Amino acid sequence: MPERGRTIVTFFGAYLIGKSVLNLILGFSMGNIISLVIAVVIAALWFFGVKYTNYIVTVILLFVVVWHLKDNITGFPGTWLYLTEAVVDIAVAACTVFVPDIKAHFERD
Repeated sequence: MPERGRTIVTFFGAYLIGKSVLNLILGFSMGNIISLVIAVVIAALWFFGVKYTNYIVTVILLFVVVWHLKDNITGFPGTWLYLTEAVVDIAVAACTVFVPDIKAHFERD
């Protein structure tokens, strides 16, 4: 079970890195560079199953979604990519908290 959870969060970590790279390509800024570094750190923490990082990152992901939601909705259709990203972020956050295999990966000793 924990091995399957590790595989899933490795995929999620790759998603976080990929979206940070895409954001960096779409708009090069220091904030996007920092976001990429944070995504790499999160992916590493998730890969090694550091306890409670699934919950911490879930809170961060949901905070970022809520923070940008108004601007992304009012900017539609020009922000469709960011709205799609928000939906995927919510799905990743839900999975890291509720999927038993993922929880087992983070709860092992």
